[in-house]
Amino acid sequence: MIVTDIIDEKGRAVAKAQPGDMLVEAARTMQKFNVGALVVCDKSEQLVGIVSERDIMHAVADHGRPAAEIQVKKVMTTELHTCTLADAIIDVMHLMTEKRIRHVPVMDGKQLIAIISIGDVVKRRLSETKIESQVMRDYVQVLRSR
Repeated sequence: MIVTDIIDEKGRAVAKAQPGDMLVEAARTMQKFNVGALVVCDKSEQLVGIVSERDIMHAVADHGRPAAEIQVKKVMTTELHTCTLADAIIDVMHLMTEKRIRHVPVMDGKQLIAIISIGDVVKRRLSETKIESQVMRDYVQVLRSR
């Protein structure tokens, strides 16, 4: 299975922020779309970072209430790990585990296509495992009936 299988199921909608947005705006956008991270794009729609719930939590822990007025660019992650539609889901799982990240932008060259989360990957992998298990049960049943 490949990343496009996840995107075909969940869609290509991407919740975004801009580097100059305040963290309170980013938090409200995350709440509105019920997501744990936003891709951060500049005015030309180029991906420049990701801001996550964890980034906001660290800002609040460090600065208290004034963190709400800190700009996204001050706390966003800029060391980005991306994937493509053709990447194997298992490879994305390994990337997420190795880099300890929960969200991976899906790119087509320099163009942002979508974003997938660890939840998306696990859900798809569980679905694959269920199918594989059923195929094996069916195979064993056929062997027993001979």
